[in-house]
Amino acid sequence: MDFTCKKCGIGNYTSLSSLVNCSCPKGGNHEPYEGRDCGNNWTCKKCGIGNYTSLSSLVNCSCPKGGYHEPYEGRDCGNNWTCKKCGIGNYTSLSSLVNCSCPKGGDHEPF
Repeated sequence: MDFTCKKCGIGNYTSLSSLVNCSCPKGGNHEPYEGRDCGNNWTCKKCGIGNYTSLSSLVNCSCPKGGYHEPYEGRDCGNNWTCKKCGIGNYTSLSSLVNCSCPKGGDHEPF
């Protein structure tokens, strides 16, 4: 990841034409990606996406913010993969990609 959007807390690649999760312009409110301050952040066990505690809802799924989650301590990457189209990491257990319309078995590489 090249930078993290300050609005939504999602890491993005500079090669993307728009931000992955929010409506910020690509050159807008973001800072260079140097890893997250994991303090009170957490990862949803349903979708595997890291979320900032300041977000009012989960980035990717319908879990309630106070629902089933654990503190963000990094992911066990195992057989997970990253989509080359949108740059988002996905768990192999997901039936569809988190951010784009690529088929699960499409153009991706190990994460």
